[in-house]
Amino acid sequence: MRDPAEAAIPGNLQPATEKTSRVQLALKLGLFSLGITVCVLVYLFLLSLTRGKDLSSLAAAPLAAGCLMLNFIFLRREQKSLSSLGIGSFSKMALRFGSGFSIGGIMVMGWAIAVALLTSAHWEWRGLTLNAGVANLVAFYFLNSLGEDLAYRGYAFLKLEEAFGPWPTIIGTSALFALLHVLGGVPWASAFAGVFTSGLVFGLIFSVSKSLPMAFGCHFATNIIQDIFGLRASPFSVLRPDFSTPVSERTGIIILAMVACINLAVLLIIAARHRRTRSQK
Repeated sequence: MRDPAEAAIPGNLQPATEKTSRVQLALKLGLFSLGITVCVLVYLFLLSLTRGKDLSSLAAAPLAAGCLMLNFIFLRREQKSLSSLGIGSFSKMALRFGSGFSIGGIMVMGWAIAVALLTSAHWEWRGLTLNAGVANLVAFYFLNSLGEDLAYRGYAFLKLEEAFGPWPTIIGTSALFALLHVLGGVPWASAFAGVFTSGLVFGLIFSVSKSLPMAFGCHFATNIIQDIFGLRASPFSVLRPDFSTPVSERTGIIILAMVACINLAVLLIIAARHRRTRSQK
């Protein structure tokens, strides 16, 4: 016998509610994505104007500010605040940023070790000349990484995670993160092995900590420390690998595979620690 309360509810009410919820989610994410797209277009325009002038950080600043404002607006419309992203107390943000930076540093150290083991490289100390170019590069990495994390691991991430769960959201946002790097000129192999798997780590960090400063710290570290070690040559490369023989294509593929494995190992360690922490509560 059916419960009288159940009988009073129209049979198609639940599907209609779910459909409305999906439409609302699509509209919110569509509007948020449109705002992010505008920020990126402004960033690319300013970047084209500043190219070769050591002023790229001036292009990244509006990107970070715009993405932050979009997160603030969309969260506020749902009676939430930036604290939902772990943005609040400076001391807590600094602590989380430092924790994330340490994780990113460990990842890059692993990459450097992989290069050393698979090639004839030895690192030479090149020193560092503090000038406008170096200051601009550090500021650019900081602001650009922040803008990317606010876009990929902010409001949209939270909404997708509510609807689909953590892992589909982590994988989906990381795939988009890698795809846009490919569109920016990064080779497919490097985008998958480095950008996609790094994105998985950044996404998992944010998912388990709900701290954008922690994910951002890890992201910023991978950018700045790989430059320091000369894995990506820049004015900030204090150390630079010297190869006695050129790196073959096959060795390059193996290095990328090692990078992916290192990132996935870090991912599994974070996931295991989070699972253990939850089981102890």
